[in-house]
Amino acid sequence: MKILVINSLYPPYHRGGAEVVVQTLVNELKKEHEVHVLTIRPWVGFSSLKLSASQEDTVTVYRFYPLNIFSFINIDKYPFWVRMIWHALDAINIHSYIIVRRFIRRLKPDLILTHNVKGIGYSIFLPIQESQIVSVHTMHDVQMIEPSGLIMWGHDEVLTKPSLIQWLTIVCSRWLVGSPQRVICPSRFLKELYEKYGFFPQSQREVISNPVPDDFFSPQSDTKVLHAPCRFLILGQVGEHKGIRVAIEALKLVPDLACILTIVGDGALTEYVKEQAVRDGRIQYRGRLGREEIKKELSETDYTIVPSLCYENSPLVIYESMAAGVPIIASRIGGVAELVDDGSNGYVVTSGNAEELARTLTIAAANPDYSTFSQTSREKVNASAVSEYVKKLIS
Repeated sequence: MKILVINSLYPPYHRGGAEVVVQTLVNELKKEHEVHVLTIRPWVGFSSLKLSASQEDTVTVYRFYPLNIFSFINIDKYPFWVRMIWHALDAINIHSYIIVRRFIRRLKPDLILTHNVKGIGYSIFLPIQESQIVSVHTMHDVQMIEPSGLIMWGHDEVLTKPSLIQWLTIVCSRWLVGSPQRVICPSRFLKELYEKYGFFPQSQREVISNPVPDDFFSPQSDTKVLHAPCRFLILGQVGEHKGIRVAIEALKLVPDLACILTIVGDGALTEYVKEQAVRDGRIQYRGRLGREEIKKELSETDYTIVPSLCYENSPLVIYESMAAGVPIIASRIGGVAELVDDGSNGYVVTSGNAEELARTLTIAAANPDYSTFSQTSREKVNASAVSEYVKKLIS
């Protein structure tokens, strides 16, 4: 089967878990199908406005620069008011509409899989619908409701009373995206939020957990035991919305706790984390690591901490950690609570509450049932192996 996968970013460009999900999916699909990827590229002159194809690890990747005031790749570098102009142009990007319309007619795929298209433009859903080719859209965040893609704890009015800008975003996105044949949400939280605002009225809407590479799963026979000192891990974007400061503040509240907190990733708070690592010998900063290095890090970790201050959809780091038998300590927010059963395969705490997190770290470090937590974690995500995910997708 000829499959077209569309996502705004594709390696070497990335922002978060969505790109990892897409690459994991592509690597599995290409085993039995002809896979093509459509994505964006940086501005390198007027030639970048046209599609360019390259063969990347047996997959044909097509890249172009969607005409706008700057590239989605660099969006974090611009102030709020400039980003608002960019979002408006991105939503109705006529250039992307023309490129994708012509490309679909030429490629004639059997199946179109869309993921994050912020940066390409919601206008591309129109030629997809016109083509009448079977399409499946996977949701990863709240960008069709909140342009920034972030709903912060304590500033979550959009969940009940959207602002004017948010309502305009909802109405515009809802009209442009329409109703793909299937819409997949990795969490009930995300599915119910979009249903609340009338998205995808004619689509088959379902919850399917994010896929995890099969090689992330540790053998069922492996029995993990707590290290001494206990080893905690934070993996992903090193930013305010991920609760990095809260986790470090929690560690400061228990100065006698024998533990190691390893932080993997990069972002706006990289320098802050480096400073804290100098001040507290229990903190280690590893920077950005490759997939194999991450697997090794998980094999040596006792708990993964996900102290998010934003409403998460279904963080991939949770799936990968649990597949490796690593229990989770996470904020009780968004779709996270659907994955972590408090006192069974991990612990959940109030978002932003450093004191509660500090108490939980102390309890976790002395957990007499740790091996059971580890085994239960693996069992919780067994059905999320990418091989199983593709079966559900293709069906």
